[in-house]
Amino acid sequence: MIENDPRLDGLIVSVSRMFESSTLFYGHGAGGPNDEAKLLVLGAMQSRLDWTWREFKELILSLVERRISDRKPTVYLTEEAWYCGRWFITPPGIMIPRSPIFELIESEFRPWLRNPPLRILDLCCGGGCLGISAALAFPNAALTLSDSDSAALKCARANVDRYDLGSRATIVSSDLCDSIPSEPFDLVISNPPYVPKQEYDSLPAEYHYEPRGGLVSGNDGLEAWRQILLDAPSLMSADALLVGEVGSTATEFERNFPLLEVIWPELTQMERLFDGSFGVFIAEREALRVSS
Repeated sequence: MIENDPRLDGLIVSVSRMFESSTLFYGHGAGGPNDEAKLLVLGAMQSRLDWTWREFKELILSLVERRISDRKPTVYLTEEAWYCGRWFITPPGIMIPRSPIFELIESEFRPWLRNPPLRILDLCCGGGCLGISAALAFPNAALTLSDSDSAALKCARANVDRYDLGSRATIVSSDLCDSIPSEPFDLVISNPPYVPKQEYDSLPAEYHYEPRGGLVSGNDGLEAWRQILLDAPSLMSADALLVGEVGSTATEFERNFPLLEVIWPELTQMERLFDGSFGVFIAEREALRVSS
């Protein structure tokens, strides 16, 4: 089995050096050439543990060539994404998980979440990585994963099955909050599209492999959030939290919702964005109701 082959470390070093001599952009789960090399080699290994070393090495070299020549994200080459300490199935066409919210999941949303949630909603779930990670952190919680994209929901189902959460997970096709069950959720996590239309064209080539609808949200990037903030309170229990990502639109978010009292948590594993924020907020249900 290649999993314990001592030559893996050397292969990762070789791949890292090839990446160093390229002009790749690292923004899909890796912070630089070495992280990207690990992501590619270890991701490719997940479904090929019984391959011979020669077969595996040839595959890696071909994937490296495609990564450099086509600028296609590594996750789409291996169809495996490393997120929140686990591998998630992530084929082309599914948003690549990279949300800073993983750090809040790892800390179990302390000190803001008063009690362990019994019902969790991952709104705009994509492949389900956020919601599944939260459900694994809170083993007594039921999980609802929702998205409007059928391919994303199929992928979310595959990841639910991978982590044996079928008895706890419900998958819902919904345009934002439109078709979400009315049962009150104790924790709502959402990483919806938030890229302004004009900004999309200037993104590095790697981002253009992702579904445009998973990135762009109106002229200012806040179209989805306007609807979510309006509808979310009706889905939340009295002490519930909404944890959301707005990325580089944090300043515009505050300007558009001046009455909304939110917490911008300090993160230790992520670099600040150009506006000084981490692009992630926490809001209580009552704050959402007051601001609407």
